[in-house]
Amino acid sequence: FCVRWKMAKEKKGRRVKCYATGEYGTDLTFVKIGDHYYKDEETFEKYTRNNHYRTLTYEALSDFLGYQKGQIFPGVVHRRLKKLEFYGFECIYQTIVVNRSSIEWALRTKDFKNDISALAYIFAIIDNNINDVYKKMRSQNKKTALPESTDYAESVNLADIGTSKKGRDISEFLEA
Repeated sequence: FCVRWKMAKEKKGRRVKCYATGEYGTDLTFVKIGDHYYKDEETFEKYTRNNHYRTLTYEALSDFLGYQKGQIFPGVVHRRLKKLEFYGFECIYQTIVVNRSSIEWALRTKDFKNDISALAYIFAIIDNNINDVYKKMRSQNKKTALPESTDYAESVNLADIGTSKKGRDISEFLEA
């Protein structure tokens, strides 16, 4: 019995969790890098790249506020960055880099009563400019460009369009 169980276990593999995405798989299909399993090498690279830009973002914010290594950020920083996680830390950091002069100008010329009000101003600048940086990054990566040979109407799958209300299916009336 023990030998049979061991052979079955070897074929199926052990259940593991991707450190970056939280998805489950087997150690036969996932890649082990260091002490952790990842879905694939691309996921690992994206995860490490995002962590690198996360570190740069926190360092930039600490530079603006004059924090030294080891000082704790107010909780508002983590909440505001969580709201912006759609864009990714690379985009957040690039927004800080692009608007560095206006952030530094504001911190020099305006009088803030505490760090939280200064952070609110910094994040207002980030919020107002992040969409422009995001669009520029996407156009540079050419992810938004549709292939020239396809028509836009053909490339859109109407079944993928979501709605909050249930309605009648009119797909049979649409031209195929």
